[in-house]
Amino acid sequence: MKAFTHKKTDKIDSEFIAQFALNKMVQPSRVFAKNQREFRSYVRLRLTLVEKRTDLKNEAHSILASEMLHLKDVLTDIFGKNGRIILSGISSGKSVDQIIASLSPTVHKNMVR
Repeated sequence: MKAFTHKKTDKIDSEFIAQFALNKMVQPSRVFAKNQREFRSYVRLRLTLVEKRTDLKNEAHSILASEMLHLKDVLTDIFGKNGRIILSGISSGKSVDQIIASLSPTVHKNMVR
């Protein structure tokens, strides 16, 4: 809100803004009701958490791909029930045979192909 060509100071700025307000040239800012502010805050928080979850899943896919474990070729969702069983088996140091034995029979068929 620069109005003058000479030196700009806080006092000149405050007088200029006060003149605008007195002449009804400044629109009041919109303040939402408390329940609406809380709801908007929850929506923003949820968005942040979903983005973080997606980042972590992408990081897990990247780590598995770098280790040549392409589970996405066998499973539709590596974070589903069977995917979590495989991931927990890998992290606990189980052998591949032990991990496969703990999976459902439909996954056995897809992994053997």
